Amino acid sequence: GLDPLRVLGEAPEPEAHFVPMATWQRWLARVDALEQRPGLGLRIAEGIGPRHFGVVGHAALACATLGEALQRLERFHASVYDANPAQVQLGPQGVTVEWGVARGRPGALVDETAIASLVQLARDMTGRYWPVREVCFVNPPPAVVQPYADYFGGEVRFEVESTRLVFSAEVLNLPLRKSDPALHRPQGHVGELEAALGVGLRGELTGGDVGRGNGLAGAGGGGCLASHPGPFDP
Repeated sequence: GLDPLRVLGEAPEPEAHFVPMATWQRWLARVDALEQRPGLGLRIAEGIGPRHFGVVGHAALACATLGEALQRLERFHASVYDANPAQVQLGPQGVTVEWGVARGRPGALVDETAIASLVQLARDMTGRYWPVREVCFVNPPPAVVQPYADYFGGEVRFEVESTRLVFSAEVLNLPLRKSDPALHRPQGHVGELEAALGVGLRGELTGGDVGRGNGLAGAGGGGCLASHPGPFDP
């Protein structure tokens, strides 16, 4: 195998909980240049699980359904991906999570890895494959598009006005395969995790010039899962 330090050119800070966006962009670009194969973000996402999201992933595992887990992830979206705020809406097509470009465009590698990782995390936690209905990216299309359609299982569009993920509201009621009953209590370990994460969010890593590049695109902005009735309610 290859030496990760030689490939990436730098190692993350031992005490850092998050990878700055600029560093994440450099890492992705280095690996992409080395591999020279389409769909790097998809291949990274295939190995994603709750453990890769630290305390955020552990907090999600305290939930009984995917809808509850996404609500919890939504609360801490800034800890994992804050390139642009997002809007969450419930409509005829299902659940739509949409990210604009007001704060800039982090690039195709960052966006594709983030969206694919979010989908993979949701599939992993429910223990089953389910297709999304639509995925849109603001970036130009890659040379080969078919791997994206195969991965997401729905329509994939490029060079649109915003990054968008649309999936059926019915999947929000799916039980979590890796749900931890010991964490379902409102007090205890989950509270400790949330408190620790809150401290981290107030640290210097959360400054305005620092982004998160761990691959998860969370929800913020004007909508939230908890504000919608029906399928969002456990």
